[in-house]
Amino acid sequence: QVLAFPTDMVARMKTDEPRGARLMLADIDKTGADASRWFDSRNSVEGLPQRVGYYYGYLFAKSIGGGKSLTALARMKPGDVHIEEVAFLKRLAAR
Repeated sequence: QVLAFPTDMVARMKTDEPRGARLMLADIDKTGADASRWFDSRNSVEGLPQRVGYYYGYLFAKSIGGGKSLTALARMKPGDVHIEEVAFLKRLAAR
């Protein structure tokens, strides 16, 4: 359901994943409007679909969740999540 709006988000991101990952890496430590624009239905990031941050969040959760229990995921330290997130986006950006 999170990826249902815009309805073509998944299809559009099939070809734009690397570019979007590079853009998100540039914003990864930002706060406020620079960060929230990735999740806002009224704005988009440089031609990417609105709310595209949720798309990357889903992909990240899917990649990091394999083989880990929900308890282990919930107990991850924020700094460790950040390290994993940056590594994930770098892998996507390199495609």
